[in-house]
Amino acid sequence: MTSLFISYSRKDIETARKLTEAFKSQGLDFWIDWEGIPPTVDWWREIEKGIEEADIFLFLISPDSTKSKVCKQEIDAAIKNGKRLIPLVVRDIKGDEAPAELSHLNWIFLREQDDFDTAFGKLLTGIQTDYDWVQTHRRLQVKALEWERRGFENSLLLRGKDLQEAETQLTINASKHPDPTELQQKYILKSREVADRQRRTVTVISIVAAIVMAALAVFGLTQAGIATDQRNIAQTARVEAEHSADVAQTAQANAEEQARIARVGELAAQTVALRQKQPVLSMLMGIEAFRYRDNLSTRSGLLDSVNLNPQVLHYFSGQSLLLESVSFSPDGKLLASAGFDKAITLWDIQTLRQIGTTQYDNPSDFLSLAFSPDGKTIVSGDDTNRIILWDVKTLKPIGTPLLGHSNMVRSVAFSPDGKTIASASADRTIMLWDVQTHQPIGQPLIGHSNIIYVVKFSPDGKMLVSGSVDQTVRLWDVQTQQLIGQPMTGHTNQVKTVAFSPDGKMVASGSSDKTIILWDVQNQQMLGNPLTEHSGEVRNVTFSPDGKTLASGSDDKTIILWDVQTRRPIYPPFTGHAERVVSLAFSPDGKTLASSGDDGLTILWDTQPHSPMGQLLDGHKNSVTSLAFSPDGKMLASGSNDQSIIFWDSETYQPIGKPITAYPERVGNIAFSPDGKTLASGYADGVIVLWNVETHSIIGIPLIGHSKNITDVTFSPDGKILASASLDNTIVLWDVQSQRLMGQPLAGHSGPVVSLSFHPNGEVLASSSAERNIILWDVKTQKPQGEVLVGTTNIANTIAFSPDGKTLASGGSDNNVQLWDVQTLKPLGSPLIKHSNQVSSVAFSPDGTLLASGSADNTIILWDLASGLPMGEPILGDYSSITSIIFNPINNNLASGSVNGNVILWNLNPESWMETICQRAGRNFSGDEWKLYFNQGEYQTTCPQWQTK
Repeated sequence: MTSLFISYSRKDIETARKLTEAFKSQGLDFWIDWEGIPPTVDWWREIEKGIEEADIFLFLISPDSTKSKVCKQEIDAAIKNGKRLIPLVVRDIKGDEAPAELSHLNWIFLREQDDFDTAFGKLLTGIQTDYDWVQTHRRLQVKALEWERRGFENSLLLRGKDLQEAETQLTINASKHPDPTELQQKYILKSREVADRQRRTVTVISIVAAIVMAALAVFGLTQAGIATDQRNIAQTARVEAEHSADVAQTAQANAEEQARIARVGELAAQTVALRQKQPVLSMLMGIEAFRYRDNLSTRSGLLDSVNLNPQVLHYFSGQSLLLESVSFSPDGKLLASAGFDKAITLWDIQTLRQIGTTQYDNPSDFLSLAFSPDGKTIVSGDDTNRIILWDVKTLKPIGTPLLGHSNMVRSVAFSPDGKTIASASADRTIMLWDVQTHQPIGQPLIGHSNIIYVVKFSPDGKMLVSGSVDQTVRLWDVQTQQLIGQPMTGHTNQVKTVAFSPDGKMVASGSSDKTIILWDVQNQQMLGNPLTEHSGEVRNVTFSPDGKTLASGSDDKTIILWDVQTRRPIYPPFTGHAERVVSLAFSPDGKTLASSGDDGLTILWDTQPHSPMGQLLDGHKNSVTSLAFSPDGKMLASGSNDQSIIFWDSETYQPIGKPITAYPERVGNIAFSPDGKTLASGYADGVIVLWNVETHSIIGIPLIGHSKNITDVTFSPDGKILASASLDNTIVLWDVQSQRLMGQPLAGHSGPVVSLSFHPNGEVLASSSAERNIILWDVKTQKPQGEVLVGTTNIANTIAFSPDGKTLASGGSDNNVQLWDVQTLKPLGSPLIKHSNQVSSVAFSPDGTLLASGSADNTIILWDLASGLPMGEPILGDYSSITSIIFNPINNNLASGSVNGNVILWNLNPESWMETICQRAGRNFSGDEWKLYFNQGEYQTTCPQWQTK
């Protein structure tokens, strides 16, 4: 049953009724106030209870519901209880009327002009996504609330399997929505603490009891020695003593094993609990948890640590307070950051280590800093109205502070020639300073009517741009110190950040109204509509050195890279900061972005498509259609719609020889022969070609037997047979040696055949078709074996046998993966549901412990076959649909191909994950942290390359 809470305005009651009738027709349970509140009861407590016990919170958006105080209370209650929120627009509202809590979510439109069935279908998809976790989340929250309301009574805590299951669920679902609530995390951690204490008590009692039994047995042995006629009793006593000792030893071993299980569960849960607020500490905790015990929970923790924020290169640790500014030196070798820790810190980009920090007799909070063009000087502005020049080499002040502003200095900038400094202040003025004399140039620039947040020079140094609380962007002539034209108005709230494009023709501005506006400098007009992807104030914008990319940081804790030409986000938002993002800076080569924020972290980001777990092989110019590893795992072949096949060295990541382009057609599928000497390739014109792997030359003549696109080719385990499938609805078996057809095409499918897989014994061939069925064929008789599998409701795009041949996996257009029992031809359990788009490829690991699935949702999921659960969160590829995946036959590493034409080799070795995590973390546990989390153990270094903090 699905429990849905429906929040709505009385003016939308008819839509609500229509919706509930649709829910009833689907057999879905729901709570709505006309059915859920009995007379004479506390109505608000009943609403709270309805929200607490619901799995999902539906909010019907309309002009009336967005203004309703009761609806606002219901939203707050849903957020407090960590419910999944699904907003449904039933009547249009203005942009600023949307509840802030819902503005970042995908809205479903259910207005009169919208097709109800289509919208309801989207709603059902939203409800069913990760629904097992939604139910688990609700059950945990209800138990945690009861525990809280009854004074945190220990008898209500989780125990045994319930506790272990809760810890596992919290770990593997850490980044899913709804997020675990603080109360849930507190409830589970307290349950673990009490369970450990009780376990230790039981262990002590068991050991004491065993000792007592042994003592009694010894006493019996002593008495037996008094008289010879009691020898039998003595013998019995000795046996009992030995048995008692065995019991004690077993009890102790069991207790130690339970202790390890409990401890690893606690560490895994802490890894999850710390992930959002203290990401570096969470990563270090995940490493220690895995080292303590390798299981699904700890592997999931490691995988998520390395994969959830794939663009993060490094966290600079050492500054623990709010960071207001970050800047690269002109040569890109140094990074400076500063904020409320009253110091400017310099980092060496090559070694990722701290060089030093500034020292000053009268320290203050820094609000802005900038390198001089020659990289020898840093200028800073602070909250005591001062501007200070610093020697980069010595980190000491140069001369005395520049004094002239009557309020805090919000922004400072060097002119391109390094001779002038511009400063903007809360006193509503901009000042220009001579760097050599440290004296003001002319009079303060006056024009803004409120605090000025930011000022920047144009690339040629002839103009300034400024942004202010007065909601305007203004251009200034540096020589005349006068305004240029009229203020640029378009924002509806204070302007927090501005930046010139490298060619000086464009200005970007970010505002507390959550938008970014691009301006044409010449005519001072907006370029297109505002960019509105952020859900919080935009704190910083900066252009890449080539001007093609704009980066923006926001109070929503994310960074977005924008394509300047199309004004669209390039990738999903970068996440890694635990608090708002305040400052951004590109490296001079544009390949790295630095950010700082209110979490005290400075982070380096890779601005290119990047996977911390894999190596990108860039060689194809069009979609990769198929991948194949050589039997020894040393070579990977990739086929593409660009009509080429490339061989890659799987260790050096370099191409082997030139691409195969001798047959000018789109490559449909490729496969290595078991001896690794031959590669078969099927083409879009229905032709199959056999290639000599060593010489890259054609073997014999092309195999012609299909009339349409080849969708799959595969060799039998002994290499004597090649099977091919086509959109012409046929399957053909070929004798590899003679290159001739073996009998007639296999007749059984009435639709295009899309995937093939040989059973490991070579006697059975599985095929799937666009007609929504799977057939197992007897290779010898070339007839269907057993019954057709008809359990799939959508196209099985891909199929694969497990290494032991007992299981068949299929992935389909219904976004799911299904496992089948080969002997009974029946489904093994429920479908594996996690992808949000159709599954394009499935592959078993060589050891049979994992199943990988690739999808058009741009992700790969690793499924633990023992538990049927995913290992961590989906792995994000190169931000395009995954077309093909395959395991290296020698190890558990994986290769994937995508629509972008990229091939990625994924390293699935946890040891490599830990290396990546350590490189990111930039530090070890501090002594105090170790005492807090590992109070019973001696301090140890988690990441050897970093000094202990």
